[in-house]
Amino acid sequence: MINKYVPVITIDGPSASGKGTICKIVSKILGWNILSSGLIYRSFAFFLKKNKIETCVYQNYDLLIKYLNIFIYRGLFFYFLKDSNILNQIYTSEIGNIASRLSVHYLVRKLLLPYHYFFKIPPGLVADGRDMGTVVFPDANIKIFIDSNINIRVKRRMLQLQKNNIYVSFSRLKYVMKDRDNRDCNRFHAPLFCSNDMFAIDSTLLSVEQVIDNVMQYVYKKLY
Repeated sequence: MINKYVPVITIDGPSASGKGTICKIVSKILGWNILSSGLIYRSFAFFLKKNKIETCVYQNYDLLIKYLNIFIYRGLFFYFLKDSNILNQIYTSEIGNIASRLSVHYLVRKLLLPYHYFFKIPPGLVADGRDMGTVVFPDANIKIFIDSNINIRVKRRMLQLQKNNIYVSFSRLKYVMKDRDNRDCNRFHAPLFCSNDMFAIDSTLLSVEQVIDNVMQYVYKKLY
């Protein structure tokens, strides 16, 4: 059940726009709970890959839902959250690409939606994703959209992957990320877009500190 009296800040945006980093810092400043929606979908994608389930499952709707129910009823998402080794594996381009393909299915999104609400507890929640402010928490107190130039985003993701000893060429990663952007923005259910009630920030030429300053000024203005 959703607690309507818990304040929510949503931060949406494309891959490697910086929304995850901003979400972590804002939640720490406010002392609020944090949610990364992508982690939920990536966890399911990791489960499929780990069990060597063929990629045809993405097209076989009944089979896809069968494995999704196994994932849900075993409580594997919360199990994965406790394993740092698994978390490192979840944040790869391959897992992200699988997660993006899974997220276009309406029933997948519907069945995973309740997981988001477990995190909406006092004193508040800061949630990042691609449809946090438009679908998951449409009545959020504050909605933010962070975007950035694709080349900058590719460089950021490369650095993130290299920290986990994963190396990929710039051109290959750019192709994968542009393909994912296209899927995320054009999927029929819960597409990625900046709605009129969102505070939009282009982080291309901004440091993390500058983005945080902009976000927190807006947050304090709206909340207090």
